[in-house]
Amino acid sequence: MSSSQAIVIVHGMLGFGRVQALRTGRIYFSGLSEALGADVYFPALPGNGRIVDRARVLADFLAALPHQRIAIIAHSMGGLDARYLIHHLDPQHRVRDLITLATPHHGSAVADIAQNSRSAVYGLVRALTRPALDDLRSDACARFNRETPNRADVSYRSYTACRAVRDMPIWLRSFAKVFGNTANDGLVSIASGQWGDHVATLAANHFELAGWRVLPIGAWRVPRFEHIAFYQQLVAGLRAKA
Repeated sequence: MSSSQAIVIVHGMLGFGRVQALRTGRIYFSGLSEALGADVYFPALPGNGRIVDRARVLADFLAALPHQRIAIIAHSMGGLDARYLIHHLDPQHRVRDLITLATPHHGSAVADIAQNSRSAVYGLVRALTRPALDDLRSDACARFNRETPNRADVSYRSYTACRAVRDMPIWLRSFAKVFGNTANDGLVSIASGQWGDHVATLAANHFELAGWRVLPIGAWRVPRFEHIAFYQQLVAGLRAKA
């Protein structure tokens, strides 16, 4: 019999559908489904969809769960999807906890630059990620925040992440550098990732938070981010709270 609480782990942009299209054979959250036990769920949202469309798919997924209470752990754009759902699509107030991981609550400099850049790299980024990318610009997130206030009966917590640029994979460094001297994880700054109670900044890049470890040159000196242990800790805390 199911417990009274479901824990739902929500992926970010380009999750599932796009990853499978590239035939990597790897799901978005590496190793978590086997490690976290019962009553933990991993919905598949439109990889490059708008926040509203992804949130509606998430709402349909939650509607099929029998649990009275729902806690959400969301990576990257998934945190915005969850916030939209909580405010607009949860009439029974089943969602009571939201933990966001490296979510661009205040937008991403990468999305801002990609909008008009003529470089081939950013052209590819636009081709792969629109229309989702448009929702991650700073101006779009400012509007989103005005229209999507927190709900009083929900606990909002956030974790951010940061690596030195030299400790990131080569392909991520060019994105990290657009933030200048602002600390970031390669795609999201620490400042943008804070929402509600900011719990901690983790020593990881954006993709390590989902278990994707792409090693830079000199990787032996970069401490591994133990993502499975981290999620196990989050899940244990949510279960104890329920």
